[in-house]
Amino acid sequence: MVVVALLGLPAGWIWRLISSREHYVKYNGHLVPDDVKTFGIDGRFAVIAVVLGVVCGVVAYLLAGRFEAITLAVSVVLGGVLGSLLAWQVGNRSGRAALETAFHKATDGASLTGPPDLQARGVLLIWPLVAAIMFVILEALDVANRAPEKRSGPAGDVSGDGGGEGDEVGGRQLDLQPSPPRGDVDGGKS
Repeated sequence: MVVVALLGLPAGWIWRLISSREHYVKYNGHLVPDDVKTFGIDGRFAVIAVVLGVVCGVVAYLLAGRFEAITLAVSVVLGGVLGSLLAWQVGNRSGRAALETAFHKATDGASLTGPPDLQARGVLLIWPLVAAIMFVILEALDVANRAPEKRSGPAGDVSGDGGGEGDEVGGRQLDLQPSPPRGDVDGGKS
């Protein structure tokens, strides 16, 4: 989980590098995003999150052969949440102090630029969701052929180990005696 979360550091740095500076307007003492570029900033974060989700999901699936699969799946999801939060903070905090200083000095209606910020906070869940979906899909398809092979045993064998005799079910003797000579159960009436 910690390794996955620490991937948020380079992810945030990359997001900051590929995103344009966000434009803001000071309006009634608040900082308001100015243009439509915020969609592109959120979109770039989403693309990075999808790539990291796919990578983390595949790596977790490959490690599931050596470790407990449920533990890995939970770790990759929690690590993805923490990694997304870390990436957002790393990309947003660098240069944030300069923006806040300029904000306090500016008058209402002034245009300011600052570091990228997420307007759609839901993109923070893309990384863990994609990682979980990748893990589940790979596990369901059994890409690594980890499922035990099905063996067929003799007739009547339900143990699956191929052992047992034809008159045994699961190692227990079957009652193969004929019915008593009393006739039909319904008394011979049709």
